[in-house]
Amino acid sequence: VKAYQVPLSSRTARGVPLPQVLPIAADDRITSVLPITQFKEDEYLVLLTKKGWIKKTPLAAFANVSNRGLTLIALEPDDVLRFVRRCTDDDSVIIGAHTCSGAM
Repeated sequence: VKAYQVPLSSRTARGVPLPQVLPIAADDRITSVLPITQFKEDEYLVLLTKKGWIKKTPLAAFANVSNRGLTLIALEPDDVLRFVRRCTDDDSVIIGAHTCSGAM
């Protein structure tokens, strides 16, 4: 959503329910909010799920998304998206876990 499409509210106002701004389902959960000014070819989104799936997608793929949105990652019914971060090919992605049964 473009920043100008978010309704302006006073400091003390509660705000606006998100479904009035974005077409999201009632059971959807917002994982990350990222400010994007340019959809550069050399930038990516890195996604990580609770069950350990990781995906890197070019940021430019989102330059012309319709109001209906798009599916970024297909999750298993018992999995959830935990993190979304922006990166470049020069960045290192370090993933830590609280408990782990194997080496990382």
